[in-house]
Amino acid sequence: MNWSMKHLHTDTKAPNWNRRFYLQSGDMDGVAMQVGYQPMYRCGYQSGYIYPMRNEPRLQEDWHFEKLRFKQSAELSQQVYDMMDGGKKVYPNEGLSEIREIIEELKETVVFSMIDLNTTYEVDGIDKMIFPTIDDLKLAIQGFETEEGRIEIRDEEVIRKIPQAVLDRVNNQYDGKDLLEQIGGMLHQKYPDEEYRKQRCIEIYGQLI
Repeated sequence: MNWSMKHLHTDTKAPNWNRRFYLQSGDMDGVAMQVGYQPMYRCGYQSGYIYPMRNEPRLQEDWHFEKLRFKQSAELSQQVYDMMDGGKKVYPNEGLSEIREIIEELKETVVFSMIDLNTTYEVDGIDKMIFPTIDDLKLAIQGFETEEGRIEIRDEEVIRKIPQAVLDRVNNQYDGKDLLEQIGGMLHQKYPDEEYRKQRCIEIYGQLI
C-alpha cells in the first residue's frame, strides 16, 4: 500500500492549469461547460452547454446520458409554447437578427487575412507537430477547394464592413444591459476557468471588472 501511494505520488502529474485547453485537443472531453455569458442571449435563455466529444465515445455509449421518450401532441406543444411566453423565453429577440445577412456572408467566406491566420495559429490550438510554422499552415490551406470556393489568404487586412446605422441599432439593444442577469445572476465555472478568466480580464483591461 505504501509503495502504491508513493508510486502514485511520484508518477502522476498534476494538470498544468496555466496552459490553454482546446476543445479539439480532447483535453476537455466529458466536461460540460455553460455557454451564454455573452451579448447573444439565446444560449443563456436555453441553458446551453458545450459537451466536447473529440475522443469521447458516442452519447449512446455514455452512461451519464439516457434517452427519454414522450408522446408528442399538438396540445402538448401548445402548452410548452404558452409556458415559454410564446417562445420569447427561449427565442429572445436579439439584435443579431439585424445583421443576419452579414453573418451568412461571413459563414460562406473563403477570403481571410494573415492576421486571421495568425490568430488561429497562435490561439486556436493548431497542432504544431503537423504545422511547425504559420507558413506551413498557410501552404496547406491556401487554394484549398471548398463548397463555397477556393480559400484565399491575403497579406492585407480583410475588412468586412457593417453599415454604421445597422451597428448602432444592434449596440443600442445591448448597451446598459447586465449580461450576468441574463443567466440567473451567476456564472457557473470551475476554479481553473475562473482563474483563467480573471487573468485574461487583467491582461485586457488592466484590472478586474
